Amino acid sequence: MRHLSPAFKHHYGPTSLFVRVTADVITLACAGAMTQRSLLAESDPIARVAPNEAIITFKRVLDAIPRARTALVHEALDGRLGVFGEVVDGELGPSTFREWLDAFQRGDLAVATRIV
Repeated sequence: MRHLSPAFKHHYGPTSLFVRVTADVITLACAGAMTQRSLLAESDPIARVAPNEAIITFKRVLDAIPRARTALVHEALDGRLGVFGEVVDGELGPSTFREWLDAFQRGDLAVATRIV
């Protein structure tokens, strides 16, 4: 999780589920790009720090909102705090991100999935 901005980790909590899943999603995207370029074998293990179910739940948000991936990268790597939530709220309505994040951070993935 060293690649994530200190401000991002501080804002959401360095060991929070949201931070851990963000680290995994970015790592998995990099690994996918490396695999496509034959720089990483598909059988190579990829370290993860979050449960697979949480990654799947989070990817639903990223897939549902066209600009979500870019906003996540800006917030997590550049420390532009709040940009991901703004994009989510802009697409799904005011306070949706906070409601989703609260459920997600509690580990209530079924509720988080219904919100999105």
